[in-house]
Amino acid sequence: MAQRTDRFEELAGKGLPLGVNAAGVYSESGRSLDNGRLLVIGTDGIWETRNPAGEMFGKERFRALIRTHAHFPADAILQAIIAAVDEFRGPQSTEDDITLIVVKVA
Repeated sequence: MAQRTDRFEELAGKGLPLGVNAAGVYSESGRSLDNGRLLVIGTDGIWETRNPAGEMFGKERFRALIRTHAHFPADAILQAIIAAVDEFRGPQSTEDDITLIVVKVA
């Protein structure tokens, strides 16, 4: 069984975001994931969501949700994050798009 590390690594690359320019050139990199590990990819629309008081959702709140729900299946983690962002935002409309991908290695 893989040891739980409670560690986050932000994957960053150079250049334009994927899909912005069809002629864009991208470098390739790789990571291996052990059983039980998560890969969570989200757009800034998640952590930049604001509540009615103007406070941002933030990356720490995002990470806390991942920690809290890490033992659940990928779809449940995704649904918990989306629900938390929606609740945090309240009745306001979204200001930015939100894209979220959660992969859990079994």
